[in-house]
Amino acid sequence: MQTLLKPSFTRETAFLKVKAAEDAWNRRSAILNQTLNTKMVRV
Repeated sequence: MQTLLKPSFTRETAFLKVKAAEDAWNRRSAILNQTLNTKMVRV
């Protein structure tokens, strides 16, 4: 007998979790990548 495996999340909840993780990473890394002597560079 075969058992169907289904994820414990939907497409929508997976999207929301990934978006939340990306947003958290982007907020965190922006702060960590700056120091007191960082100069802004315009391109």
